[in-house]
Amino acid sequence: MKILLVNQFFHPDESPTSVLLTDVARAAAESGHAVTAICGRGTYLESEGGPPPAACVIRVGGLRFRRGSAFGKLLSYIRFFVGALFRGLALGRQDVVVCLTTPPMLACVGLAIKAVRGSRLAIWEMDLYPEVAVDVGALAPHSAAARVLAAIQRAVRHRADVVIALGECMRERLIASGVPPASIQVAHNWADADLLAPIGTQPSGPLTVLYSGNLGRAHDTGTIFGAMMALGEDRRVRFVFAGAGAGHRVLAAHCAEAGLANVEFWAYCPRRELAACLASADIGLVTQSAPTLGSVVPSKIYSLMAAGRPILYIGPRGATPHRLIEDHGCGWSFSTEEAGAVTELLTRLAEDRQALAEAGRRARRALETHYERHSGTVRVLDAIVKAGATLPALPTPEARTAVSANGPLSELSKGPA
Repeated sequence: MKILLVNQFFHPDESPTSVLLTDVARAAAESGHAVTAICGRGTYLESEGGPPPAACVIRVGGLRFRRGSAFGKLLSYIRFFVGALFRGLALGRQDVVVCLTTPPMLACVGLAIKAVRGSRLAIWEMDLYPEVAVDVGALAPHSAAARVLAAIQRAVRHRADVVIALGECMRERLIASGVPPASIQVAHNWADADLLAPIGTQPSGPLTVLYSGNLGRAHDTGTIFGAMMALGEDRRVRFVFAGAGAGHRVLAAHCAEAGLANVEFWAYCPRRELAACLASADIGLVTQSAPTLGSVVPSKIYSLMAAGRPILYIGPRGATPHRLIEDHGCGWSFSTEEAGAVTELLTRLAEDRQALAEAGRRARRALETHYERHSGTVRVLDAIVKAGATLPALPTPEARTAVSANGPLSELSKGPA
């Protein structure tokens, strides 16, 4: 099967979508599929590289992606969107086009390729757009822009052969928006169990709560800030935020203003150092704002599970992290605004390291059983293959010659080129 992957980030970039897509590309090539990837030249996170997957990579030139500049990010998105459209249409027919969501609305490119080339379309929804933009207040819910974008995305999803959701909460949100349930496949994200193997636990010192990754508008920070304020004089608990993002900057400013001495802010941790970074923590923090239930699914929970670290989740009930914690007993879950309950938990855990160790072991066991790299790529690849299962085959050269010898090629020529 010929599989075309379309996303702004791909190997050797270290962005989360790049790592996941590269894993799928490698698994698809190893399964005998012919893989082509259209991606950008700009990087989200620098990488030292590593062995590339056996794929034909087409890089679209354009502006470098800039995390700290909204205008620069938009220009980068537009340049890639246009470039991917032209490069995708210029290719011969691919059996399945797989579009992620960087940039948002990228599935429109896949739909155009499907219409022109007769390919099947699989949408791998990393975040739901424009829903998440409305949820975080970037778009007014009843604005003209929100209505137009929602109508476009609804039409694209209805014409997709498979829509891949990251969890049941995202599946429920898609169904509520009108996507046919039969076209939705749930495929959880994953983590590399070898790269992020556990490196022991902290024998002593303060209880370290670590948030690693982007902290943006889709993440709740008010609840954990309330707990940090309550524990400001308690030296038994330490908070570390490693990463960047709008929420990271705002939270750092609030902590500085409040004079909190038990909070540290670090830069992004390179992937090659992530295992050591996670090992420095006793418990990993995952947060999500209540309105984003189903429109985003925090994927950092899988890295924490791989590292054998228990999870402190703050966000809406029913979200995927909440369900995973409930199913596997690998941490503790709280709704937003429950700062008091979070404070009580951390105070107790500072004196009960055994509970942390047991939850961490359950987290690693669940990762190995359900959410390691092989299991994750198989789920996604199965959905992609399902999308292409009903694709009519192009006539072989021998068939074209036989038909030509007996009459016109009019019926064959109605198919895609």
